[in-house]
Amino acid sequence: MSERSAADDLRRGDAEARASLAFLSTGQDAPSRAVLGQDAPSGTVAGQDAPSGTVAGQQAPAARSALLRSARAAGIDCGEREGWIVALSAGDAAPARMRAVAFADVCHRHVCEMRSPAPGEHTASQPASRPADALDAVRRDGWWECPTGPDRLLMIADGAQAPPPFFQRRAAAVDLSCSLGGLLIAGPLGRELIARFCALDLRPARTAIGGWRPGSVARTPGYVLREAEERYLLLFGWAYSQYVWDVVSDAASALGGGPVGLDDLEAGGDA
Repeated sequence: MSERSAADDLRRGDAEARASLAFLSTGQDAPSRAVLGQDAPSGTVAGQDAPSGTVAGQQAPAARSALLRSARAAGIDCGEREGWIVALSAGDAAPARMRAVAFADVCHRHVCEMRSPAPGEHTASQPASRPADALDAVRRDGWWECPTGPDRLLMIADGAQAPPPFFQRRAAAVDLSCSLGGLLIAGPLGRELIARFCALDLRPARTAIGGWRPGSVARTPGYVLREAEERYLLLFGWAYSQYVWDVVSDAASALGGGPVGLDDLEAGGDA
């Protein structure tokens, strides 16, 4: 079989192919479409990528929570919040659920991991009356700083806001927002609800506000953070989100509770 020559490709009369072959013969990168006399994509500079968060100058579509389909199936009104499509309101059913126990999808919350925190930037409080193995979270500038090891901590935001400046200066930082799913448990029966699928000791004497507990959540690796008197954040693997929703939903229905949205949580305050 005869060896294929450049002329075989040039028979197409394709100017772009001829230019690409010319560059390949010199060992250089192929030119951009703008160099070939063609317009660059809208919203971009010739030869450069589109800005982060956009596609050819267009606004990127809103991200979707891993639990969006479950929330809609449960009758929760959904909409956009901070660049995410999330559950917003359970309507008239929300007040009764909040009085018992409610849970809401918070997969949109920004979660980052940092390694080797700078001295003095993180101090986990461990009063003498607390267990020696207790790990407490520290709240600062709308973020929870949650230690996960001697040289690691998770940063958990109240929403999808960008990391604070001191986080952005860290060299070893990883965004885990789409690696971890989240549910927020709220209401007087919140601890009772969690006890039905999690063996972590969340009694007030053992887990005060800010208490951070890694362990098994519905038989999957996860974390529990007590954010307020009657509010607990559950974090778990993103791939387990649907499964954890089903477990929590079954347990909540037995207690007279059910799913709500972010607007319902805000209306219910921080109790």
